[in-house]
Amino acid sequence: MLSIAGFAISLADVLGLIVTIVGIWLVVRQLREAKLASQMGGMMELRQMISDNSEFERLLFDLISEDDWEAISAKEAHARLFNSDELTEAWNELTSFFELYSLLVRKKALDEGMAYAYNGKFVSLWWKRLEKIARQQRIELKWGDLLENWEWLALKFEKK
Repeated sequence: MLSIAGFAISLADVLGLIVTIVGIWLVVRQLREAKLASQMGGMMELRQMISDNSEFERLLFDLISEDDWEAISAKEAHARLFNSDELTEAWNELTSFFELYSLLVRKKALDEGMAYAYNGKFVSLWWKRLEKIARQQRIELKWGDLLENWEWLALKFEKK
């Protein structure tokens, strides 16, 4: 028998407590691994979504690859994008994906490290190239926090 602060504790009680703590730790670890496995499955589905929309991606890539893209104003970039139904649809698909993806990371439903490993460079790259359109869209729609989750994640990933 061990006496701690006036309480008598047997060696069996101490061992039982240790076994309980280890058991709880193992269960928490399994739950975390199951969550990560579930997220991996979700990440694979998201990757499939991206490749399914590769035509949209190509359209936007062609737009941002134009020689004068860096030099034109946000207003001109916005006009070029929204003067084409195909580009507008591509914009809506891409921004919806990145905003949802970023929201899942922000709300911790998706592991940040895993999100960075899978799409971190794309999140930042696309934001950097389309930021002027997003900012102009905020002005046009009078919606100051439009795409704020994507911006938040892109800036966070850019620092890594």
